[in-house]
Amino acid sequence: MGLFDKLQKKVQDTLQGATPESLMKSVQEKLQNAMPAGMLKGMQDKGMAQMVETMSPAQVDEMEKQGYDVAELRQAVLARIEKEKARVYRLDGLEPYKKVPRDRESEFFKDLTARGAPLVGKDKWLEQCVNAPLIYAAVVQAHQGLWKPDDYGNMGVVFVFSPGSGRTFDVEWLREVAGKISAVRDAPASAAPDCRKLVDSLRNEQSRFCLPVGASLAGGVEAWCATEVVGNQSLLPHKCLPYDRIVPLLLLEPPREMSADAAFKWLPAKYLL
Repeated sequence: MGLFDKLQKKVQDTLQGATPESLMKSVQEKLQNAMPAGMLKGMQDKGMAQMVETMSPAQVDEMEKQGYDVAELRQAVLARIEKEKARVYRLDGLEPYKKVPRDRESEFFKDLTARGAPLVGKDKWLEQCVNAPLIYAAVVQAHQGLWKPDDYGNMGVVFVFSPGSGRTFDVEWLREVAGKISAVRDAPASAAPDCRKLVDSLRNEQSRFCLPVGASLAGGVEAWCATEVVGNQSLLPHKCLPYDRIVPLLLLEPPREMSADAAFKWLPAKYLL
């Protein structure tokens, strides 16, 4: 019998009659015997930390139903969520900045235009910043890295917004529509004809787009869904997207259907903290 045949027979003998639970126990015992105690504990601690950072209360409940002791895990997950809830962008002080045209000599305008000017067409860009409407946008989906404070960049986010309508600053409505868009993205077969193009674009991680939201999702209100790239995450308030998913932005150009990002301008972080 060759070496391969011997190994194959050994695997078959091990698996014969084994249950997933017994196999897991066997693996754990072998790990404990093969590794220094400190190394194994380090791996366990790292695994627990990852669970705390990523799990939802519903997932913790599911583990409890399977017989796991989750008391410490639940406490840690709930503590993490409470911390995340504090990471929101303040909206209550933005009223003065909604008024246009803006004063080019104001502190707000100087802060607003201190970064992001294009190499070509700066004068046009400055004029856009003078007159651009301030809007609220709700996050539909985003790169997972944008939900945790960090200093990375070039990660994507998709917003829904409703410029020039009675819903522009209606955060509950914006979140509701964002939720509907997410739901139909995850169940594309349920998409109505007026939002199939949007759903296809959302499901393509490489796509860049600005598209109208169909009446089946927006209820007849003018709404748009568009991509945006966060170039420098460290410049965001709290260095991440807000827990409540509502982001104030300037809309430098009216939205139009295209295979490109909408023309957004982020507000300086100090006005949202």
